[in-house]
Amino acid sequence: MQNQTTPYITRNPGDLLAAGDWNQMQLDIKDDILAAKQAAKEEIREEGVNLAGNSEKFDNQSPTEWVTQLDERYAQKIHDHEEIAGYRRYIKRFPSESIRLPSDEDEDNEDIALLDHNLGRYPLVDVYQLMALFNKENNKELLEECPKLEDCKLFVYYGHREAERYGLMHNINRRKIKIGIPLEPFLTELAVQYEDDDTLGDVLNDMLDAFMEDPNDEITHCRSDWIEESVKDRRTVQDLKVADEWDDIKIALAPQQVRGDTVTYALKIDPDSGTANGTVITIERKVSVIHANYDTTAIAVEQAKLVDPTSLPTGITEDIIKNKLKPLDLMMLLRS
Repeated sequence: MQNQTTPYITRNPGDLLAAGDWNQMQLDIKDDILAAKQAAKEEIREEGVNLAGNSEKFDNQSPTEWVTQLDERYAQKIHDHEEIAGYRRYIKRFPSESIRLPSDEDEDNEDIALLDHNLGRYPLVDVYQLMALFNKENNKELLEECPKLEDCKLFVYYGHREAERYGLMHNINRRKIKIGIPLEPFLTELAVQYEDDDTLGDVLNDMLDAFMEDPNDEITHCRSDWIEESVKDRRTVQDLKVADEWDDIKIALAPQQVRGDTVTYALKIDPDSGTANGTVITIERKVSVIHANYDTTAIAVEQAKLVDPTSLPTGITEDIIKNKLKPLDLMMLLRS
């Protein structure tokens, strides 16, 4: 913008005023006005409009940005060093011959299983006893018809047709509930991949391999008649989906949480062992959880012992008890 004390065109007294000077002066005036207007706009924008756009900010940060920045300085209410909690599941079988009788007091009386979880901390540990799904007290007729089901602890069946037949449908508060985990999410949990043209038999074999993969131990498992027939017919996943049967295939387990530090159960000695009417003997096994370090946890299980070894009926020997004692299957859930 030109200085207002300076003429647009300088002329001395007596000089001629030419038409070109007059025209040029008009152009200079217009340019001066435009320059003044532009300068005023820039001043308003920089000192007014631009500042107004930042009116809700402090030190060029919005309230949300300030809250986020400040929150990062403190630990979250639910704090986890890894940010995502870890989860592990282990199945361990403790052998049946591990029983302590009066004559075995001086022998080693503890079995230990090491769980290399690698969670990087001491995890919370829940211990469950895997119970047999079918027993002679509640499923006598079923076991007479299908003796292979005795001691079964993992059972694959078709819920729609077979839940009631196998006693896996329970009424709880007026609701009918099928016992078991749907096959599809169970496969996802085990990271078992399959194609629709895979047979049911192949999928179930892969599932068992993944479920009982080292360090897990193998437990007694069996399949229902409907599942066996479908496997025999080499039905594919696609066949089962088209028939709307895939989603109702169940994996039944019966985990019972161990309360305290002792597993107590009854051992029934049947008449075929030499007793008159059958005898029930109470067995107990103490379970201990020992954190060796941040990556390894030990599960120590004392050998089974008789709750009252002095009250053994006549005719029941230590060998009879050992032969009747079944393996103890435990499931450990670890959460960090």
